Amino acid sequence: MRSAPRCNAPARFPFREPAVWVDPSAGNRCNPFPYRSVCIYLGRWGQLTEGLTIRDLQDRAKATREAILAGAASIFEELGYGRASLSQVAVRAGVTKGALYFHFPSKEELARAVIAEQHAFITADNTAVLERGLPPLESMILICRRFAGNLLAEPIVRAGIRLTLEASSFDQDVRQPYSDWVALMSGLASQAQRRGQLRDGLDPAGFGQFIVSSLTGVQIVSAVLTERADLLERVEDMWTILLPGVVTAGLKSQVPALARYSGAPLGQHS
Repeated sequence: MRSAPRCNAPARFPFREPAVWVDPSAGNRCNPFPYRSVCIYLGRWGQLTEGLTIRDLQDRAKATREAILAGAASIFEELGYGRASLSQVAVRAGVTKGALYFHFPSKEELARAVIAEQHAFITADNTAVLERGLPPLESMILICRRFAGNLLAEPIVRAGIRLTLEASSFDQDVRQPYSDWVALMSGLASQAQRRGQLRDGLDPAGFGQFIVSSLTGVQIVSAVLTERADLLERVEDMWTILLPGVVTAGLKSQVPALARYSGAPLGQHS
């Protein structure tokens, strides 16, 4: 295996990258990928550390990025996009401004990364529900219930949802999470109708969008009035009110159980 070149670089660099590789024969930075060992590393205070591998640097970069996203989620949730600053995020994350700017050159890029993380988290959770093979109506109800639970438990979810509600603050479109959510609910509503859970004549696309809109409103009002302390109860109330008007006659007696559905079998249709 080819060894890494010796380092002949000065103790400090005018670069903001966290890692710099030097090829003595070329007298400049070079592509690090041919070498397993790393010649030098630009650390927190600009000092050089020898003996690190590329995997070490990758792990450090990943940990730094995760810390920044966690700090950003905390700040964006607390202050919103307009009042938040990258300096506040750096302090909350415990990283330097240089490290933050290396990963996220602007506040908007950082905010969009938080939204993307939130969307990936919720998408994975929704997929886990779908993979259980539940009837479509139960899947819709459980997805809403788990979303409410994730809002209570996960800062990245709370921050991402708050940021998407501030979509007008961004130059680029950040509506994709809501578009995907509406498409998911509309698709499940269509399946539920074909399966005989939802009444004929109901527009599945309209119902899917209405569910997303209703849940969004429920969580906002819960956040304002009780800091979401009653969110799970309010989501159950939402379904208790909606279901009698949309389910088929054979399911009307099961509305109370459906409204508080948390994953257990409900009956023959399940």
